[in-house]
Amino acid sequence: MKVKKEYSKEERRNQILTYLRNHETVHRTKLMEQFSITKATLSTDLKALKALGNPIETVSCGVIRLAIPNKKPFESISESPSDCIREILATISGKTIRQWLILYLLNQSTVPLSRNRLERKYSTIVLGDENSPAFLHCAFQKALHALVESGFVEYLRHNNERPHDTYRLSTQAPVIWTINSTVLEQFYEKQILYHQTTPVQLTFKNFERKVDFFVNNGISQSETPYYTHGRSNLLPVEEKQILIQLQMQPYQTNQLHVCFRSGKGDVESVLFCTGLCVYSMDKNHFYLLGETSGKKIILRMDRILSFKPTEETNYIYRSQEYQQIYDEMFSISIDDPVHVRIRFQRIYWIEKKVELLKSMRKKATLTSTEKELVYEDTIRGLQDFAGYLRRFGRSVIVDEPADLKEKMIFSAQRTISRYEEILYPSKKENSTTNEF
Repeated sequence: MKVKKEYSKEERRNQILTYLRNHETVHRTKLMEQFSITKATLSTDLKALKALGNPIETVSCGVIRLAIPNKKPFESISESPSDCIREILATISGKTIRQWLILYLLNQSTVPLSRNRLERKYSTIVLGDENSPAFLHCAFQKALHALVESGFVEYLRHNNERPHDTYRLSTQAPVIWTINSTVLEQFYEKQILYHQTTPVQLTFKNFERKVDFFVNNGISQSETPYYTHGRSNLLPVEEKQILIQLQMQPYQTNQLHVCFRSGKGDVESVLFCTGLCVYSMDKNHFYLLGETSGKKIILRMDRILSFKPTEETNYIYRSQEYQQIYDEMFSISIDDPVHVRIRFQRIYWIEKKVELLKSMRKKATLTSTEKELVYEDTIRGLQDFAGYLRRFGRSVIVDEPADLKEKMIFSAQRTISRYEEILYPSKKENSTTNEF
């Protein structure tokens, strides 16, 4: 059936991407009919989506799909069927691995799955075939039953709305993230290139220990003991439960009714269109960036009370506009972007820090003279950027914008005033006396 709604170019491309996410394969003619576009327009749209990093590939003549990296985590290197079965049996002999595979499959689905459909997906990953042999069927049944008993998976009996018994993740289930092995390799390659004493190396080590601490349920496996200070390094339990609830919602394709607690403590409910879900390491919180009634807002995950899906379409999820907002954010902020021009003294440790900052910012430029480094960028979150610049003391000068320059001057004056109060307390007493 053809779509009667008129889409803008960006909306149409987002809808095509959503369609590909929801279908394993699709013929080009189906997309042309679905969105009432020509063959040339579809080719242009697919090229544009590929340029943004979406792995769209051709399966056969006219048939395309959205490729998923590492589709089969358990693969055999043997070509012999009998050897393959022995190898797979050895791979999945642990009940924990079987249960994690079921959790992974439910985690990837936005809707509850029937037992048969879940088992077909399970068998496809393990054997490359939807038809489960008897030994695999028995192992699957036991693993699924154990997950229901543990409370990680909910069993939903059939009713008028559900023609079949289905299963879904409960709010107690662990959160599962998948990562491309290439990205992980690049991460570690960059990590070892930095000197041991550089701040970024310390950040990586700190992150590695936090992950180790989280994965092992609070028991560090690291050989080097360490201490924590200040706020907890672990994601709060309430926030993790809300994140799991979000994963079970069709937030990528549909708008949601979101009930949340505002910063003032008031309970509010809005129709929310999700643009991005972002994690801030320095603040240790997840955030939803999106729109309600055409106004951009940020929702902190631990302040969200509940979600409810709607039939309204989400046109902005990971749109070009929100990708740009993400690239411009220095911290979690949807303030208007501001152009900044900063001059740094050309000292070794400062130069390394500024070069690192520039490498992480897509729109940043860095030019150098004999004595100075000139850094220019487009920033959202000027307040946090000012806090970052204060670490450089007198080695940094703000040229623009004026607002940022005033923040730096005010901060310096306040610091001087504080030292004067400590060093010359009598001066403050005299000024107080003169007021009377």
